[in-house]
Amino acid sequence: MSCPALKVEGRVFPVNIKYYPSSQDYINSVENILYSKVLKKISEKKYNGGHVLVFLAGVDEINRMLFKMQKYDDFGKIIYFPLHG
Repeated sequence: MSCPALKVEGRVFPVNIKYYPSSQDYINSVENILYSKVLKKISEKKYNGGHVLVFLAGVDEINRMLFKMQKYDDFGKIIYFPLHG
């Protein structure tokens, strides 16, 4: 069997990957650190333009972060796309 092959041209964007060292206290700590780092990046992007992409472990983590971030966004200028499978 054969099928057609598709080739899609695209651009490559630089990605910075940072790993943070795991207990419930640790998870809460990491979520708070991540929240503050995301807020910092969003603040920088407001002035410089750009996007922030965050990968989280699961639906619960995504929903908690989304809830926190929506409280920060007083004027509805941030668009959130919570994606999970």
